Amino acid sequence: MMKRMLAVLALLAMLCAAASAAASAGAEVGFGGRFSAVLAARKALETQYGHDFHTLNYFDRQSTKTPDGWEIVWFANEPDMQYVLGEYRVTVDQEGARASWSWDGEDLSAGLEGKAWGAEQLRETWRINRETWNMQGYFEKAVRLQPAGWEPTEYERDSMDPNDSEPDGEQKALEATIGVWEAERIAWEGIVEAFGLEKTEQAYLYAEPDDAWVSDQQIPYARLTLYVQSTDAVADDASHAGLYWVSVKLTDGEVYDITVTDNAIGNG
Repeated sequence: MMKRMLAVLALLAMLCAAASAAASAGAEVGFGGRFSAVLAARKALETQYGHDFHTLNYFDRQSTKTPDGWEIVWFANEPDMQYVLGEYRVTVDQEGARASWSWDGEDLSAGLEGKAWGAEQLRETWRINRETWNMQGYFEKAVRLQPAGWEPTEYERDSMDPNDSEPDGEQKALEATIGVWEAERIAWEGIVEAFGLEKTEQAYLYAEPDDAWVSDQQIPYARLTLYVQSTDAVADDASHAGLYWVSVKLTDGEVYDITVTDNAIGNG
């Protein structure tokens, strides 16, 4: 058992070293069209509304293809918080990404006592959760702020399965050209590039080989789990520490999607 564990650790070390070398050499990761739009939408929410890696983890997303690009709706991943967080809509097309918020124009000066919670309020709830590991207090506050008779909206969260959004029908099943270990290397590089991990964080980005899942559907793909471990060198509040799920097409190595939950709450 010990020999097997050492062999696995050695293999993971080699994988991380190879991925780091490729990233340093400027290797580009191939992101799918939808996820490229998601990254543009994240940037728009950061620029226009002050969100960051942590606050966006309070949201899920629903992406819809449009004639000119994509429309991506960001909604609270906890129904109890859907009213105070509202929804963000980001249009992504050739002209760029433009975001709007259902609470645009609302006075946010009341902080968590106000009915609209923006990026600053979410940073406060994140800080509370990191100190107490108890979300119940601000969940209850969010519920009390809801008007009588209010009901949450039902959204359809983005699927990580490329077979759910691409044509199938009578098309012939495609052949895998890469294996799961290559897909894991691509996933590692994809996380580094998509979220801008610093060198210190990259040193603590590990794969969970036992959680790798491979689909042999029409479009074969792998769903992989990686994480950035929290350490003294990678503090939670100033890093991308968290758990990542990456969907990689085994036909061409395209990164179809990445979702993440940091060490506080949510998926983004």
